[in-house]
Amino acid sequence: MGTNFYLKRKINESTKKVLKDCIDKDDIDTVRSILNDYKDIHIGKRSAGWKFLWDAHYFKYFEPNKDSILRWLMSGIIYDEYGRTFDINDFLYKELDGFIDKGYDIESFYNKETPNYSLDSNIKEFKRRVSDKYPAINKYGEFYIDNLRFTVNEDFS
Repeated sequence: MGTNFYLKRKINESTKKVLKDCIDKDDIDTVRSILNDYKDIHIGKRSAGWKFLWDAHYFKYFEPNKDSILRWLMSGIIYDEYGRTFDINDFLYKELDGFIDKGYDIESFYNKETPNYSLDSNIKEFKRRVSDKYPAINKYGEFYIDNLRFTVNEDFS
């Protein structure tokens, strides 16, 4: 059990104008198409005692470095699954301990000889989709970017 965090993207002024024009023309299909690009994006999950687990999204929204991740976080509104919103400083310094990941990662928690625990298919798919951008991924499907813990797994339930 833990808390999932999301990013609600902000709509820029030019897109708002296009949306208003489409609404005035009753062009609902275009409105839906545009708004579909603004669905909330899962950031990751905080679980007690564990390092924050980031959702890589195949690097669709950010490059694999801390500066790009920070710019992405600042591009929207951060909220958790309970509806609480966080400004960037509260998220970074209260939820993420100042971008310093403290706590367990899966390799330090489980015995490294854990039998039959593998995400081979997830790892292969991740490597295929991100081509040359992928970092070293352990057998648990986790990897690090600037000390931030990520997973190739897309299930954060």
